[in-house]
Amino acid sequence: QNGSGNQIAAYTWHLSIVDGGFPRGVANIGNVMPIAVNTNTVWDEYDLTVGEWTIGDAKGAIDLGIEAGIPVTGDFNGDGISEVAVYRNGHWFVDLNGNGRWDEEDLWAELGAEGDLPVVGDWDGDGKDDIGVYGLQWQSDLLANAEEPGLPDPQNLYRGVLKNVPPRVGQSSGTRALQQSRGGEVREDVVDHVLRYGHGPDAPVVGDWNGDGISTVGVFRNGVWKLDTDGDGRISEADELVEFGKPGDVPVTGDFNGDGIDDIGVYRQGTWILDSDGDRHETAVDEVFHQGGPNDIPVTGDFDGDGIDEIATYRVKKSA
Repeated sequence: QNGSGNQIAAYTWHLSIVDGGFPRGVANIGNVMPIAVNTNTVWDEYDLTVGEWTIGDAKGAIDLGIEAGIPVTGDFNGDGISEVAVYRNGHWFVDLNGNGRWDEEDLWAELGAEGDLPVVGDWDGDGKDDIGVYGLQWQSDLLANAEEPGLPDPQNLYRGVLKNVPPRVGQSSGTRALQQSRGGEVREDVVDHVLRYGHGPDAPVVGDWNGDGISTVGVFRNGVWKLDTDGDGRISEADELVEFGKPGDVPVTGDFNGDGIDDIGVYRQGTWILDSDGDRHETAVDEVFHQGGPNDIPVTGDFDGDGIDEIATYRVKKSA
């Protein structure tokens, strides 16, 4: 409750390990849990060619996008190069083969609902990025979060129990489904971590804050960052509190110097300020770039495979 006695809505994270479409491995495809989803309709229902991505000086090479969609990036297939994806109202369209457009070899997933915000990170340290959402808590989240051991980060010693197991029956609610390629089996046997970290007005952020290869969560509000550096999914004294940016900024994260640890930064209506020296303080040595405008959405990713994340912007193409 807040100071006026009004109930404050609880927000949670759902981090689903999809591992390129095979969360139990290719050999375990027999454990698919079939569900009633007409994916032929999903595959054809939307116009997914309305995106306009600008990566460095290159504009228009990638057109994957959807009206009212939110862009994200990640190394979803483990090849060391970031692929693009878009999210809208619980539906994920991931360019798994990295050719810059939606086709039959890509990955569709369902996770989240209208109003949820998408996040991407490597939740299990296997070198492939996974998906997640941050939004209003689901019906069974209190039970799931109470028994959640957190991510398998080496610094997360919470309870000392296994940290990559699926929720038990009765601990989860909501829909989780994925299909690797148009002709692939639809499955819902993902490992799902349920965390409660942050509050409604916070912007969710994700990064490998300590260089161990496992992404953990954080939140940003009005220039203040709170980073779950030990990966236990709980706000504690072990977390890092950082001031970088100001109200109105959009937070961005990525490995901007190639040291294996994700850095923080902000996007300010076309101006990028990146903590390229990794000290998590805004100083004169930080890199400043100008790309994009007030209506663009900032994204970052390693688009050339050199181990350093680059900046990019996304917008929906203007109608002819």
